[in-house]
Amino acid sequence: MIGDYSTKTLREELARREPAAKKLPEPLSEHNIKPLKELVINYVKDRSGNNDFEDYEHYIYEAAVELIYGKDIWKYLNSL
Repeated sequence: MIGDYSTKTLREELARREPAAKKLPEPLSEHNIKPLKELVINYVKDRSGNNDFEDYEHYIYEAAVELIYGKDIWKYLNSL
């Protein structure tokens, strides 16, 4: 619980997170499209075969974001 931490500790944690939240990451200069391509191909196949495709949209979104910014983008986004 938040009450378990001192005001000083909480302020230090906020100060640690602040610089990361202010610097927008740069997009990658090279992109590996293979993971996104495979997801989209499987999504279309499963959708056309009446198979379960419920979570594909989420995974496609994640693959697209990682394609542009890399896997470390989630650390930045989670720090906001």
